[in-house]
Amino acid sequence: MDKVGRHISSSGSIDKTVDTARSISCNSMQIFASSPMQWHVRSLDDEEVRKFREKKRELRVDPIVVHMPYLPNLASPNKEIYEKSIAAMKANMERCDQLDARYLVTHLGSTMGEPRNDALRRISSAINSVINGFGGMLLLEGQAGQKNSVGSQVEDLAELYDHISHRHVGYCIDTCHAFAAGYDISKEEVLDRMDAVLGWKNVHVIHANDSKFGLGSGKDRHENIGKGYIGRDGIRAFLNYKDISSKPILLETVTDRKNPDSSEIELVRSLIS
Repeated sequence: MDKVGRHISSSGSIDKTVDTARSISCNSMQIFASSPMQWHVRSLDDEEVRKFREKKRELRVDPIVVHMPYLPNLASPNKEIYEKSIAAMKANMERCDQLDARYLVTHLGSTMGEPRNDALRRISSAINSVINGFGGMLLLEGQAGQKNSVGSQVEDLAELYDHISHRHVGYCIDTCHAFAAGYDISKEEVLDRMDAVLGWKNVHVIHANDSKFGLGSGKDRHENIGKGYIGRDGIRAFLNYKDISSKPILLETVTDRKNPDSSEIELVRSLIS
């Protein structure tokens, strides 16, 4: 059974996200555990948590993926930002366990112009300091090649993976990010090269997004499937490479937050052979 879904807005009672997901034919979904533009992770009452877990089970929305908010920067050389980022990751891990969410996806941040190796060391140290006891799996997400970003190249992801002392770590590959970073994901030989560095078996979640800009643009601008530079055929080629289509495939494309529909979900399903 495929696991196609999308990012669902979690404003309001968090258990309603499961209802929304099922109403648009999602059988997996991604949410923010709290506001993506705040450091604080709001508390949930016991009834919200009970309803969320109950609906997740009854409506068969699984896996649940939580995405880290945008403010944390685990690569930051600024001590205050770095410590707040570590605390935010720990709080989001605790929220994942509370909601029985299987994966936590994190961006790796920006070097802020500091040396790459120092940034990688800060990230791995931060993750190692909080990951013990986490019941889910932390996924390192590749980036689009923005200036000073960490994780645009698969070698960065692999190096971090090797320096994290916990095996509950894997990768999340975003099609728009990879394409913007210079990886033509429509080509089998490119995916083979990525496999040689990362191992697709270690990629546990796919973010399926077209790109508003061309190959190697370095710009993180998602477009709806088939309307961007990757195109419908490029997304199809990617999804049908090896066993990628067996992984959770989550859309982060533009939709009506209050009234999303299932059309793009069904389009993605139609592209899977």
